[in-house]
Amino acid sequence: MLDKRTIVLLKIINEKCSKGCYRVIGLDEFLNEFPADFCADEDLIKQSLNSLSLGGYISLRFDRDGQFCLSPTPKGRLF
Repeated sequence: MLDKRTIVLLKIINEKCSKGCYRVIGLDEFLNEFPADFCADEDLIKQSLNSLSLGGYISLRFDRDGQFCLSPTPKGRLF
């Protein structure tokens, strides 16, 4: 079960990776896209990405200095 913040992050990922391909997205991009009322910070983004990866919603190739190479899985695109 995904919480509201993680669902918002998954929607952002689906929009940025609309064709289901891998894309490098920076932490600052995620923070800029997140609605202000969720008060997102770096830790929230990293924890949510980890939850999405463990749940099979995204495929995460790497995390280097706030840059994430990721793609939604079919499960993530259909959520």
